Amino acid sequence: MQEIRERIQKLREAMKEEGIDCYLVFSSDPHQSEYLDEHYKTRAYLSGFTGSAGYMAITSERAILWTDGRYHVQAERQLEGSGIELFKLGLPDTQTLPQFLETYLEKGMCAACDGTTISRKEYTEFLDSIRPAGFRTDVDLFEQIWDDRPNVTHKPIYELPLSVCGQMRSEKIADLRTKLKQMDADSCLISDLSSVMWLFNIRGKDVSCNPVAFSYAYVSRNEAILFAEPSAVSDVLREALRIDGITCLPYEEILSFLTNLWDMRIALDPITCNCRNYAALFTRNKMAEFNEYELIPKHVKNETEIAMAKKYHEADAVSMIRFIKYIKSACKTEKITEYRAAQYVDGLRAGTEGFTDLSFETICAYGPNGAIIHYAPEKENSLVIEPKGFLLLDSGGQYMGATTDVTRTIALGPLTDEEKTHYTAVLKAVIALAGVRFMKGTTGLHLDILARSPIWELGIDYRHGTGHGIGAFLNVHEGPQNFRFKMSNDSEPVEIVPGMITSDEPGIYIENSHGIRIENEILCVDDAENEWGTFYRFETLTLVPLEKEAIVLSMLTEKEKQWINAYHKMVYERISPYLEVAEKEWLKQATDPI
Repeated sequence: MQEIRERIQKLREAMKEEGIDCYLVFSSDPHQSEYLDEHYKTRAYLSGFTGSAGYMAITSERAILWTDGRYHVQAERQLEGSGIELFKLGLPDTQTLPQFLETYLEKGMCAACDGTTISRKEYTEFLDSIRPAGFRTDVDLFEQIWDDRPNVTHKPIYELPLSVCGQMRSEKIADLRTKLKQMDADSCLISDLSSVMWLFNIRGKDVSCNPVAFSYAYVSRNEAILFAEPSAVSDVLREALRIDGITCLPYEEILSFLTNLWDMRIALDPITCNCRNYAALFTRNKMAEFNEYELIPKHVKNETEIAMAKKYHEADAVSMIRFIKYIKSACKTEKITEYRAAQYVDGLRAGTEGFTDLSFETICAYGPNGAIIHYAPEKENSLVIEPKGFLLLDSGGQYMGATTDVTRTIALGPLTDEEKTHYTAVLKAVIALAGVRFMKGTTGLHLDILARSPIWELGIDYRHGTGHGIGAFLNVHEGPQNFRFKMSNDSEPVEIVPGMITSDEPGIYIENSHGIRIENEILCVDDAENEWGTFYRFETLTLVPLEKEAIVLSMLTEKEKQWINAYHKMVYERISPYLEVAEKEWLKQATDPI
């Protein structure tokens, strides 16, 4: 931790030279991405905390890190001895960053941050708490203190065939222009990387586990521009884009381009547009703020994308089933660590046809580590997996046409009564959401309580959402829909409609004991229409068996037992044709009726 203390001190020295009293460090990049290129992992560099969410405030006396409930346990461990204070978001007595700034900053003081890593929306939320102090957004102090800071990645961008994406980019752009006309906007700036990829039917490899490239899209009623690193755009791709009316300009020219726009009504999303780019526009143009999904409907999958999702969930299930069969046996005779187990399942996926990358870093947590919601095993410090208790495995793949995300809590041997009770409650929660019939107009805010109720019955809750949207060979976390009864400042209740793919992943986490999460991807589909209105339901896409030996049968209703048996029947029928004889026999036993 001495290295962390030295980095903070170095930052404080740079702050003093710049006349900055409080420096803010966000977990973001110029596109407000969740998963970051190494160049932008400034918070992790400064603090040693590697979770995907969190931000910091540094003053001359204090260093504070905020993170949400998914990372409370992890942050406590990683910050120990660093001198950094942990503020746990989501707890009632936690002081928020705006509240801290309001109490700390006085007239004549100055707060600062790198303006490319803060959204327009966040910036406006901070303004009231920062006054009457100054607030600079033109200072990236890490350029001064991070000696070996990695360069931004720019790898080749490639085109998706129509057989994978299902809609021509010319049609997507035409639809976008229609919407711009309807909202009386002259043009729009698209900052979210996955939205740019979706709109132009392209993908990249600039961010680990996310098939995106650093880029912006600007679309007006008569032009479309892709801002990307020139070396990343081949002559063949450049010509293909030109044929569809898309011009390619260098990524670094976005700021000067925006600065030269005058007297236009420009649509942009204040959640994804960074405040530097916003500042370049708003003095000379009128802003039409919108939620990006209103113009870029990538969250509603078309028939081709749904077909690809079903295809690759079958392929993904084969890897998962082979891993579960392996680990249940191998842990009895070999010393297998969490890290080695994660490498094993990653290797199985990598051998699958169509695989391009993991969809996130594999979470492989044995025993008490399962209570760390986003635990990632380290090579030197991971636990040996024993033939008892639970192994929580949350993993997924990026395939040429689909993104998968599946969690199974695997029974390795004898379980305590409490572990079985908790597993059964989580399973009941999964079934409650997956099996619901609901009316048009229902949001994830309405449905979340279905999953939490069996867990609330035990007087327990979990500090994460029940479900998130999932991309079509895009980001594993994709809005706008979710299952969450506590809405964040950046989200609002969104209607669940056919074509949305969302995760169903309730859990129970008992610190220093065990963690249980079961996660399936579910597709919203039409169900019925009658005099009462339109009804929808969910179709489960994930095809991996559950742990029958962990179920307390007396806790299940007959309807829940029928759901489990029907699900297992589907798993066997869909996956067994891909398996070898011994694997097929194992799956038959794992999916026999309860």
